Amino acid sequence: MRPTWSRSRRTSAPDRVGLRRSTESGTTIVELVVTIGLILVVLGTLLGAYDSAARSEAFVQDRAATLDEMRVTMDRVTRDARQASAVLAGSGPDRLAVETYVLGAPTTVVFAVSGDTLTRQVGNESPSVMQRHLASSAVFSYAPSVDSAQVVTVTLAVRPPARPQNVVTISSEVSFRNEGAA
Repeated sequence: MRPTWSRSRRTSAPDRVGLRRSTESGTTIVELVVTIGLILVVLGTLLGAYDSAARSEAFVQDRAATLDEMRVTMDRVTRDARQASAVLAGSGPDRLAVETYVLGAPTTVVFAVSGDTLTRQVGNESPSVMQRHLASSAVFSYAPSVDSAQVVTVTLAVRPPARPQNVVTISSEVSFRNEGAA
């Protein structure tokens, strides 16, 4: 017996009755393409959100690490400056030389900026690095003037290593507690 010809209800194309039953359902290529397209749009959106969150997390971690380093540096500078009895000659925007107390003994401490690095030198010891990646060498300002300073303002502006286009800034004003006590 030969199969009879009929037109498919879905495609209007001829189909052999007997090879395809009218109760069978299937997926057309158009439906598959639309479904895959929607899945790709959803996946693209999710991957974009994940990438954005990962970049944001890296930025926050880098900024937090930079701020931690800056706070340690600021603590050291302000502690030495508060205990200072005198601001020494040669101090300026990129250098703070003070006569201060280290372990209870009068000692000269010099904070100096060289390039983008702030160092601290105690007495005749070798300078140690306090802060890297400074955005400005003008770290110290004095009031009323360098020669008769009663207050020093310390401003650290640092470029985080992973995001050098950004600048993180902290500032502290320090009054000398032991001024003239030397």
